[in-house]
Amino acid sequence: MQREVFGGGGLQEVRKALEELDQWLAQTPHKEGWRQYLHTSRLEKQLASAQQADPEVVVEVLARYCSEAEGLDLGPFVRVREALTDWLAEITGDSWQGLARQAKCSQKAFIPFGPQTAHRALARLKAAVGALDQRLRLAGPNGQAWREYLGWQELTEQLARGPQADLDRLDAIYYKFDAGFEGLGLYWFTDVRQALHDWLIVLRATDQAELEANYRTVLDKLAEELETLGPTPTAEQIQRIGAILGWLRDARQAPWLVKNIRRRFDRANLKVEIAAPLVQAGLDRTVEDLSPVVDWILGTEIHGTGRTKGQISSQLIPNAQAVEVLLHFVGSTESDTVGYNGPARIYASGQTRFQAQQRLWILPDGLQTAPAEAEADTQTAIRGIGLLRGGCLVERIAWKRTYQTKPTAEWIAARHAEDRLECRLDEEVDQLVAQRNREFQERIRQPLCQRRLWPAEIQLSSTDGAVQVRVCQAGAVQLAAPAEAPLTSGPADLVVQVHETMVNNTAAVGLGGMILTDEHFDRLGQEPGPLGQFFQQLPTKPEGEPWALYFAHEEPLRVVFRDGRFTITLRGRAFRRGQTKYPGMDITAAYRIESTPTGYRAVRVGELKIFPPDFEPGQQLSVQQQVLKDLLQRRFEKVFPPEMTPQPLALPETWPSRGQLELVYWESRDGWLTMAWRRTACASAPASATTAAQ
Repeated sequence: MQREVFGGGGLQEVRKALEELDQWLAQTPHKEGWRQYLHTSRLEKQLASAQQADPEVVVEVLARYCSEAEGLDLGPFVRVREALTDWLAEITGDSWQGLARQAKCSQKAFIPFGPQTAHRALARLKAAVGALDQRLRLAGPNGQAWREYLGWQELTEQLARGPQADLDRLDAIYYKFDAGFEGLGLYWFTDVRQALHDWLIVLRATDQAELEANYRTVLDKLAEELETLGPTPTAEQIQRIGAILGWLRDARQAPWLVKNIRRRFDRANLKVEIAAPLVQAGLDRTVEDLSPVVDWILGTEIHGTGRTKGQISSQLIPNAQAVEVLLHFVGSTESDTVGYNGPARIYASGQTRFQAQQRLWILPDGLQTAPAEAEADTQTAIRGIGLLRGGCLVERIAWKRTYQTKPTAEWIAARHAEDRLECRLDEEVDQLVAQRNREFQERIRQPLCQRRLWPAEIQLSSTDGAVQVRVCQAGAVQLAAPAEAPLTSGPADLVVQVHETMVNNTAAVGLGGMILTDEHFDRLGQEPGPLGQFFQQLPTKPEGEPWALYFAHEEPLRVVFRDGRFTITLRGRAFRRGQTKYPGMDITAAYRIESTPTGYRAVRVGELKIFPPDFEPGQQLSVQQQVLKDLLQRRFEKVFPPEMTPQPLALPETWPSRGQLELVYWESRDGWLTMAWRRTACASAPASATTAAQ
């Protein structure tokens, strides 16, 4: 889809940003120097041309704004650079052909390396090493063991040498960071690895002519890839384009092109929709509670017992920024009390009808609540009055005074009931929200952040009818979905749509280069839920011997969702059984989704395909490769069985109307895997007030 926006917002933003830059430079003695360096006169001619602007000239100007000249990271320059990048996309359009045109126009816009390039790369590396150093200091003896393994003394010595560092020794250190051992996937290590990788590239980029020639070759290849894209690019095409963008990032070239291509692949690659009835099934419940009553009204001390019965119901509130839920608590409390006022004992029965509500927001960082609001109305019946002393006259006076103050006492009792209900709800809900937020941070968000796996973008929203979750998982040069997910048909309580890039991008960061042993699989198999069930199926200790899987550094796992099928390829750079290490193999399983009278199933298409990464049809496997293939065939047959039938999803035990979710839709097309479930309900049971708050 190409946007026809010539002379539109982008053009106006460039003019505005350029005018602000001109006014800012007018206050300095360097205005004319900057105008010459940035080719401002050429840019002004292009702005005057509007629809006839030449993208090659715009790109050449952009290259100046992206160079390493001191000061170009200041705000006025950055605003012009960003506006030019947007305008370039408007000039060429954001279709595949338009992006290919940008790639071709960028060939003459090579950005030479200079002293500042190495200086900045070294500064980033030192900052990353400093952060890792602080983390290792907190790790005690384990941190010292990491220093010894990484060659910390050698690393600090090479950093001190700056541009004269020994490249061979830096390579050796880099390979230690990239070895894939447990722990090296934490961001303190990966940040050093990436910064060291970038610095090595800068140090080796001594031949500018060769780098420029490679740059043009890469752009030719990129343009060719873009021109061949169809409406729904394949996983292989997305991977190849992402690899080229990675090269451009490492070479510090054409950042405008990288940004505009990534913007074309910026759709959410995970979508979840939860229907309101399913939300209500987890929140709505009946409440029954027995609790003491203690109060002080008009000089009378009251003690007794209250029996509360009520109903909690939930309502989704439209909100584009968060999931918003309004909880309603409606019910009544029947009380039997004794009031103590001097020698009088007042025996009463009461009924307090109440309604309360509290708002709950679900955000990417956790839960938030608003203070509860309650309304109550109390009616009492005096059953009798007893006296410790005094006769009939005193008793008549007591009855008369009691009935005179009864309306006021009931009003006060209602206000006290409102206060108690609001305080109790706030206290219990706040405690539970704090607990859930703590568990969320400790068990989910922090572990993912430590491995740079927390999604780049999470959007939560709610409508009257559903909760919607949109996630975009894509790293600095990774690509997300190029188009929105297909529409689903038929009613469902839960719909999950996953794009190929969600799985592939996550696996690239989380598994790339890592080594998993049977001990890791055993630990992961003890995790609750589907994750643990999956790892329980993986092969461990084949024939009594320990084993390990060495994931490939690039594309350790690839999934393809197309034409009613899905394909999973696991790429290992090496395998180890006992003391024997085997070369790398790719393990591929392809499945066809079928709808049967009893439900959906996935049927494997043929046998597992297990071949070396560079295998060509007609080649013969070596003896060692054949032994490994037979071993993997036996072991991964459990992981990828001939047929997979999804089982119903059990809802949490704490839900009053649990039931289960039955799969009613399963489809794979255009890079998306869509699954939809419908709930089968069961009878609900009463809950205490505390359980209701949970």
